[in-house]
Amino acid sequence: MPHFLRDGDQIILANQPEFAIEVVLSGGTMTEKIIPPSPGHEKVQGLLSGIYYDVIFNQFIVNGHRVDPTYFSHTEHKVLQYLVSQPGRIRSYDDLAFHVWNGYVQNNTIAKTVGNIRRKLEAISPGASEYIQTIRGRGFRCKIG
Repeated sequence: MPHFLRDGDQIILANQPEFAIEVVLSGGTMTEKIIPPSPGHEKVQGLLSGIYYDVIFNQFIVNGHRVDPTYFSHTEHKVLQYLVSQPGRIRSYDDLAFHVWNGYVQNNTIAKTVGNIRRKLEAISPGASEYIQTIRGRGFRCKIG
């Protein structure tokens, strides 16, 4: 039986190596796997390959490696977070312009930002740049694993 949280409710998990949060939205379900950081460990054990966003610690996990929240610029962070939040879904230039830049940006700026993200992903883990795919004439999508 599901328990519905109300504003102000807290979830406290002690000594749990990992946990999943399932959010039920009208029209579908989204499950987010959260793995708390281990002090002194850069590599997160037991996580499959891909890009994940840890909403609690405001950081990405790329192929099991936690990424410092300051590694990506503010704009790069917003673009990557938007793409990762809807894996497999194609996000058009207009979608990205609206959600990241409030509609005031040229397509070449978006393309340059995505290029910077890919370069940084590749530096974190070889091959990770392939998780951000360009769909010619349509936009971009994030492939999780």
